[in-house]
Amino acid sequence: SSYSVGPPWIATASDLQQTASLWNTMTPRIRGVYRQLIAEMYSYSLSFAAVNKPHVLFEHYMVSYPEAPPEEQGWDFVSEDDDPCDPDAPLPQRRPTFLHYCELYRVDAWYFSKRQVPGDKLLQCDTPLLQTPPVDFLRKKRAKERDPHVATAIRHAYVICTVANGINSALRFVKEKLCPHGYNARQELEIP
Repeated sequence: SSYSVGPPWIATASDLQQTASLWNTMTPRIRGVYRQLIAEMYSYSLSFAAVNKPHVLFEHYMVSYPEAPPEEQGWDFVSEDDDPCDPDAPLPQRRPTFLHYCELYRVDAWYFSKRQVPGDKLLQCDTPLLQTPPVDFLRKKRAKERDPHVATAIRHAYVICTVANGINSALRFVKEKLCPHGYNARQELEIP
C-alpha cells in the first residue's frame, strides 16, 4: 500500500534522482503491455518500490473522483461555504490542496473533460476563455440535492466550476503577457 499511489505525488529531489532513470526506462516497457494512459503511473510506483522508497498516503489532500467514498479522498474538506462558481464568495478556511481532474465531469448541461480542451488553440489571443456555469450553479445544486445518492452531482458541479474558473484565471494571467494588443476575454468557449 506504500507504493500503490497516484497523482498528485510529492517527492524529494534526492528520491527523484534515484528513481527518475528507472521510471523513464520502465514506462515504455509497461506501455507495451498495458496500453492505457496510466502506464506511467504504474512505472512510477514500480520504480519507487524497486529502490525501496515507500510513500506516506494522505487521503485528505486531494479530490478527483466524485463517486469516491469520503474516507478515500478529501471531499470532507469541501465545506458548504466553498463556492468556486461564485467569484465573490469568500474563500473557505479549509479546502483540499489538490484537485486532480482526470475524470469526466458532467452535471445537467455542463461537461468537462481535460482531453476535450483544445490545448492547441487555448493560448491564442483570439480564442475566448472557457464558458463557466452561472455564479449560483453550485448554490442551487446544494439547495436541491439533499439526497446522499445524488450528492455526487454537487461534487461534479464543484469540480466543473473550480476547473473552468481556475483555467480562465491562468489564461487571463498568461494572455495579458502574450497578447500585447489585447485578447478575447469573453467566456464562451464550450468544451465539446
